[in-house]
Amino acid sequence: MSQLKLDAAHNRVAPAPAASVTAAAQAAGLPLFRIDTTQLGTKAALLAACAQTLALPRHFGKNWDALADCLMDADWLPPSGCVLLWLGSRAFEATAPEDFAIARDVFGEAAAFWKVRGRPFHLFLD
Repeated sequence: MSQLKLDAAHNRVAPAPAASVTAAAQAAGLPLFRIDTTQLGTKAALLAACAQTLALPRHFGKNWDALADCLMDADWLPPSGCVLLWLGSRAFEATAPEDFAIARDVFGEAAAFWKVRGRPFHLFLD
């Protein structure tokens, strides 16, 4: 795989191996957040993993709209931007395809939101 570009001009949601994502985030000096749903493939598990990993506010409503709102809130996002690595995404897609599609859309909207603002925001699926 060619080297991942992690600047704001390339914000995206895309598949990539964990090792490549980790190396690219480190090389770019961007914080890497690992969202792990390898053991639990449910919407509730994904939202809980996001809340914990991203230290979302206590008022996070644990639904898709609340996740979208929080992902587009600058309070949690480091000024340099970030890289998210969703571990277990393929298993999640297999067990909850509709929720997977919604989650991809939510993260994709956040990537587009931050791209316009010049902040790197990437979600890679492993």
